[in-house]
Amino acid sequence: MKADERKGEKFLLSYKPVFKYNLIFCILILLTFIVGGIYHSFEEMKWTSKTTMNAAKWQIEYRIKQSIRLLESCAAQEQYRDPSLPYMDKVNSLNQINRHFGYMMIRYVDQNINVYSARGATSLASREYMQRLFTTGKVQVTDSFAAGADGVTLNYTVAVPLYWNEKISGSIFCAIYFDEIQRLLVGASRRSGVEATMLGSRNQMMSVTDKLRYGNSYLDYLGNFRLFGNTKNKIEADLLGGKDGGFWAMHLPNLYYSVYSPVENTSWNIIVTTDFWSVYWS
Repeated sequence: MKADERKGEKFLLSYKPVFKYNLIFCILILLTFIVGGIYHSFEEMKWTSKTTMNAAKWQIEYRIKQSIRLLESCAAQEQYRDPSLPYMDKVNSLNQINRHFGYMMIRYVDQNINVYSARGATSLASREYMQRLFTTGKVQVTDSFAAGADGVTLNYTVAVPLYWNEKISGSIFCAIYFDEIQRLLVGASRRSGVEATMLGSRNQMMSVTDKLRYGNSYLDYLGNFRLFGNTKNKIEADLLGGKDGGFWAMHLPNLYYSVYSPVENTSWNIIVTTDFWSVYWS
């Protein structure tokens, strides 16, 4: 073998370890980027879920507080509290207020649990929230239910008691459009991969921003996922007990992070979920 050929072979052999270490180094760099990206995505999922939750919760709680304050200011006036005053005067006055504040309706209910409108009186004695109001004398905020002239329009209702001579003499309630609460949820969760759901007093799904079905059990829906860091029983206890919480869940090929929190003055809970791949590729 010639001298220059032997030198070339040694040159090639001497660079094999260099190629090997460069390849290992590149793989390590790639793994570092991947792991770093995954960790960043996990933190971003938590942050996105919590900030979306806070935004949605604040807006919905504000709307409920605003409604309670309005009704309580009306309930403090003698023209509504005194059961001997003409019903239609109360109806006309509340209609004027409603035109200004834009509710689905604001109505007067007498001591016999009859609600009055321009069409006359209708009994609400079968309504569970009215039974609770007249029994407890406390403000009531309902889950969504079908009401209105057509009997199918969904709404949320806030009701306050009226007192006359230290006894309940009736009630005033307002109905909040279902679509209004829906818009508040959608507005707070505009980012791709973020879904917000409002649950009722029985953990049923009410206002949602994804393709979940209205009225279905959220806990039944969770049965499709593998949970991490929490259990269905713990989540159910938290929701019914009005506690904050969070959990990771997997439904291949995606990973999800969810947070939940109660809505003040109600028996509702908001759950916000962020999915991994939407965050990772954003």
